[in-house]
Amino acid sequence: MKTKEANKEGISLIVLVITIIVVIILAAAVILTLNNNNPINNAKESTFKNNVDTYKTTLSLYISNKILEDDKFNISTIKIEDIPTIDADKFEIKGGELVIKETASNQEKEWATSLEICQYNELNDEIVQFENGVKGTEMEVVTSEDTIVTRCGRNLCPSFNPFSKYGITATNLDDGSLNLNGVFDSAIALDLSSVSLKLPGNNIYYLSKNSTVNGLYVQVNRMRLGTQIALGGTYDSYQKNTIQVNDYQVGDVIRPFLGFRPGVSFDNENISFQLELGNVYHPYEKYQGETYTIKSNTPTKIPLLDGCNTLFAENGTIKVKYIAKGNM
Repeated sequence: MKTKEANKEGISLIVLVITIIVVIILAAAVILTLNNNNPINNAKESTFKNNVDTYKTTLSLYISNKILEDDKFNISTIKIEDIPTIDADKFEIKGGELVIKETASNQEKEWATSLEICQYNELNDEIVQFENGVKGTEMEVVTSEDTIVTRCGRNLCPSFNPFSKYGITATNLDDGSLNLNGVFDSAIALDLSSVSLKLPGNNIYYLSKNSTVNGLYVQVNRMRLGTQIALGGTYDSYQKNTIQVNDYQVGDVIRPFLGFRPGVSFDNENISFQLELGNVYHPYEKYQGETYTIKSNTPTKIPLLDGCNTLFAENGTIKVKYIAKGNM
């Protein structure tokens, strides 16, 4: 009798466990269904999309009327204030096109993307970087101080200057790299070419070169009041290294330089170098830097590069606004 009762208790326990598992699975399925078919969320999405359609129609009619009044009307002059029926908290008008602002919710940005509405992004820091999915040919830049702004691609390091000394001849190539020939005949290691950068803030940078030649190195120093402090570099066969810039002070200059050790030789070798923001390596890109003098708090248009854009100011902070394709 005890054995039969024990078997019944065991079977009952198994049935109970199975029942609990089934209930959990059914509950999960119900919750998932409710999430996917949330009537409140669906109503919000429908309202948002209907509003967007209305905004686009209103904007299109506004542009048509303006062109009828003046066939030379410039649509890039249209501002959100010109059409008060459009929600200015979530949308902006750029180049005659409706774009969604960074202040909109992530859900609203997704809905806008599904309607092929671009996003108006804003970045604010001492150095900013963004890439891919960018629409248009220019961005808007505002600085906190009168300053010089550098806009470049991923590579922050200009090409080293050509030279011919100590047995080494270096010439610049179209892709920004250096062609090296000769045997270094100095008795001591020397740097033969350098560039100066006013990179701001306390950041990590990634330095790389394509060469594994022993006796060739690139080092990055910080110049402060005539004193040099070594921050790191890529030496001999080592091709990559992170560079940490700490204790930054206004006026500091970052100085990458190209150095050689006694006896190192080159036979028509093409050497490329790259300094980039962050601690992730990317393949070499030609330096595409341009500088712009900007007055404080004065919105200024700067051309966009294809791919990666990096901007930094010599003084103060920089605010960059650009139109992004979709949710970035």
